[in-house]
Amino acid sequence: MRPLNKSSSRKKFGRRKKKGKGKAYKAICGKCGKDFLIGFKPKEDKPVLCGGCYRPKRANHR
Repeated sequence: MRPLNKSSSRKKFGRRKKKGKGKAYKAICGKCGKDFLIGFKPKEDKPVLCGGCYRPKRANHR
């Protein structure tokens, strides 16, 4: 049996890179009109929902 050292275990299992804060984009909720920030660039042809409007939509989806 081969002994494990720190470098081989890192290669085998990998390490997650810490994600820094990404760019925030301003958006307007398509349902209530509230201004909010999101972590992706919104597409003009698709409405974006704020957290308050998105949660009820997901709950009804199940």
